[in-house]
Amino acid sequence: MYKISDTAYLRKKSLIKPRKKISPAILVLIAAASIALIGIIGWIDYRTGEELNVTVFYVLPIFLSAWYAGRWFGYFVVVQSAAVFFFADYLLFHGYSNALTAYLNSSAIFIFFLIVSHILSSLKKSYFAEH
Repeated sequence: MYKISDTAYLRKKSLIKPRKKISPAILVLIAAASIALIGIIGWIDYRTGEELNVTVFYVLPIFLSAWYAGRWFGYFVVVQSAAVFFFADYLLFHGYSNALTAYLNSSAIFIFFLIVSHILSSLKKSYFAEH
């Protein structure tokens, strides 16, 4: 009987060696880059207006912070990203039919970002647990 563990790529050691500790200077650099990226993406979101939806690009700083700086900093970046998204949406004054629509949109984006951050930090934890 053929076993999945008999495949060659599963028998080899991982080519990517996980690093458990990152220096504090790198963590500060990642934190600053994440916050700067949120600002840049927020500005682009505001400047493009309703024509382009750049919401998916907010995931990049969330990925950087959740993977490299940890779960709680990932949550912090999620809150910042959702706030910047809300203010970019609010300042554009879309003229929604209901005043709560902007808040509902931002809440949905916040929950999506929160789920992404949690999945990424859990994935990192399980990756390091296996290696």
